[in-house]
Amino acid sequence: MYDVNFWREPGLLYKPVDFVVSPEVKPVFLKEANNLGLYLTTMIVDVQKAFDMQTVKTYIRRKMDSFDWYSYYRTEDIYQWLRDLAKAHPSEMELHSIGRTYENRDIMSVRIQLKGSKNRSRVIVEGGIHAREWIAPAFVTYFIHQIIKAPSSNNMVLKEIALTYEWFFVPILNPDGYEYSHGERNMCNDAKTKIAQRFNTQYTVGTAYDTVGYVTSGVSGCWVKRRLRVPYVVTFELRDSGFHGFALPPNKILPTCQETMDGVLSLLSPRRDKFTELRITDSARPAVLVITVSAEKVRYDNYALYKVNPETEEQLKFLKDLYEKNEEYDFWKAPSHVGEYVSLVSPPELKEELEHSLKKRSIYFEITLNNLQEAFDAQLYSRRKRDTREGLYWTNYQTIDEIYGWFSDLERNNSNVVSVVTIGQTHEGRNITGIKISRGSGDRVFFLQAGELGADWLSPVILTYIANELIFSNDPEIKAAAEDFTWYIFPLTNPDGFQFSQDSVRLWMKNRRPISTGVVGVDLSKNWNSQWGVSGGSHSPSASNFIGEGPFSEPETRQLSNFIDSVSSKLTAFLSFRSFGQRFLIPFAHSNDPIYNYNEMVTIGRRAMGSLAVRYNTQYLVGTSKAVHDGATGSVTDWVKYRYRPRIAATYMLRDTGNSGFSLPVNQIIPTAEETLDSLLAIIREAKFINVL
Repeated sequence: MYDVNFWREPGLLYKPVDFVVSPEVKPVFLKEANNLGLYLTTMIVDVQKAFDMQTVKTYIRRKMDSFDWYSYYRTEDIYQWLRDLAKAHPSEMELHSIGRTYENRDIMSVRIQLKGSKNRSRVIVEGGIHAREWIAPAFVTYFIHQIIKAPSSNNMVLKEIALTYEWFFVPILNPDGYEYSHGERNMCNDAKTKIAQRFNTQYTVGTAYDTVGYVTSGVSGCWVKRRLRVPYVVTFELRDSGFHGFALPPNKILPTCQETMDGVLSLLSPRRDKFTELRITDSARPAVLVITVSAEKVRYDNYALYKVNPETEEQLKFLKDLYEKNEEYDFWKAPSHVGEYVSLVSPPELKEELEHSLKKRSIYFEITLNNLQEAFDAQLYSRRKRDTREGLYWTNYQTIDEIYGWFSDLERNNSNVVSVVTIGQTHEGRNITGIKISRGSGDRVFFLQAGELGADWLSPVILTYIANELIFSNDPEIKAAAEDFTWYIFPLTNPDGFQFSQDSVRLWMKNRRPISTGVVGVDLSKNWNSQWGVSGGSHSPSASNFIGEGPFSEPETRQLSNFIDSVSSKLTAFLSFRSFGQRFLIPFAHSNDPIYNYNEMVTIGRRAMGSLAVRYNTQYLVGTSKAVHDGATGSVTDWVKYRYRPRIAATYMLRDTGNSGFSLPVNQIIPTAEETLDSLLAIIREAKFINVL
């Protein structure tokens, strides 16, 4: 009926509605409203005049004090200020373009990591998704300035929080719209309390429906909540409550920034000892902040683990489509070929839909775990902090500190046999550390490697068990193995991902190097230069099996490959260990052809897995990954075999076959370790028997 521009849409009864009408329509509208008995207030008589008062200032290049929070700025002024700020802080601030818009403008992002930062988790701050909301980019630039200047601040809370996180900012997510609006502009309780303390600005707390009276979808906060399973999602709507709306005067910029910063610090401050992710953006309302705070570990209450068996090509195709197109399910073992099981996790709200789809296609499945969180809790039940001088325990899963502390104790107490080897550091600054065990001449090297996947807690503890036996066992066969070879054992190839899995997201697979804004990590098990990217991995950075921008794109794979190269002249055997599947994989994943000494390795592998089965009747399959597993290329074992030709090279996929997967109970650790050591000794024994060693 009327040509109006809504600034706040109609929602619930008694919730205010804000909109703009043209001068021509105004008399007719006022008469109609009076006839209906509508209460209304004219907030701004001349909107254009209010817009004209929103002064836009020009930043003077390399003159930092010409940028302030008493005026608004155009896109290029903001970007130039960021460039100058980055030049002034080259070791702490980086400026990158994450892509370009339709009109070919850069979408600039800022990364800040202060000197001495604890770097435990990351904060992402987004602004300017809606063109006419000028206050949001203003606040994000204020936020950037506060963080980069925090070390010299007298605000100890700000200083501590700034040093706790690694920060990522996108001040203007919509630069095309932001610029167009400049040229054609015609038209949580603790945090709430903290905001009100400075200027008495009152915020309402509740859901969007409760507070502003409308239901909206497709917003970033909802996506974060559903996709990333973040427990707490908080949205701030900034000044004001409708008196100025999008025409917020410049003299309101700094107060808005200051009080909002108070609120953000209040949200982060009581949670600074735990994993926190913060996202700030605008919504479809005047100047909105979406803040996502994960103050606790991600939980998997009532998530179910399914073991699915495709028996036809049609069933396999359905599962592959589900794997490639539906991000709601977490695949632990991807679809590969008919007859090979698939392992996946479903959130509770999608279980009924999944089971209906499987039954409709006559796909056999079983639910092996009804509540994944209970299984994860059980993995931690027996954990307590122990003094590693007493030795490690294999009745529980181990931490990085426990493993590395034990290594140091081994070297200190057994320096004639054990030496600690640190080959480099991860993106987050953790050491990649292993041990060397040498009792004999050291003319042949046996290399054991594990812990490429963050969620894999089993393989590191298996290697510490093997190391302990090689050092301390009195068994004649184990002692002979320890004396015949120089052993290099690296139980944690991915310390960052492993720590993140223990602290925050139990099912985290990748490392922790940022790929782009909001996207972190590469699957290290697929980042090696052997048929890299041919099959079994994703080229999408957001995928859990992302293979990286190229082979050896990650510091972990580069540094480990360099170290392997340094001992390659004596390399006799290389074994990699991973969860799960009960497979003994022989190179190469891209082929079923008998390449190099494949036939010898099949013989050794089958006999060794026979020995493994003697103790607990655990059955392993032997063959290439393409034949008996998922055919994923780019593995460390394939690269080592291709590059250096050791006589022994294989990958263990440890217990089990999908009934527990990454949630393997702690009471299976020692049995897994014992049978794996049995098979390792059998590999040496059988290889000697057929003159491979």
